[in-house]
Amino acid sequence: MDTHDLAYVAGFFDGEGNIDIAHNHGNGNGKREQYTLSIKVTQKEPHALEPLLEFGGSFYNPRPGYYQWHIHGAKAAKFLELILPYLRAKTGQAEAALRFQAVIGQVLPLPPQVVQMQQVKFLNLLAGEDIVFPKRQNPLLVQEQLYRKFRSIK
Repeated sequence: MDTHDLAYVAGFFDGEGNIDIAHNHGNGNGKREQYTLSIKVTQKEPHALEPLLEFGGSFYNPRPGYYQWHIHGAKAAKFLELILPYLRAKTGQAEAALRFQAVIGQVLPLPPQVVQMQQVKFLNLLAGEDIVFPKRQNPLLVQEQLYRKFRSIK
């Protein structure tokens, strides 16, 4: 996609898109609770969503007469990185979502001390306040705190 196409997609997304942190509760049967960056665009006209398929994701009918493009996790972050320079209305949400994804992508594989430092940096950037995590913080509790902070900036 060239810059004109990215600018078009960004404008379309500014007006019609949704950035969210989805909270999946798990089910006790092996599916664990988690938080995921989620992006959606819903339209009545399916052809309007076709340019978005170049970024990956999936396309489906959430209800009769409506069509939705959905992308999540690292692919959603890549999409936001590409359109961020052209966004106007959703710039703040996109930046916060990218910071969220950067931290979430690092929570599990890093030692707890490094995770704690990354989380504090993220929350300071996001909220402008100091938040101190216990040294052995449960990654799910960290995700919950990040989720609540993201929700508060919308």
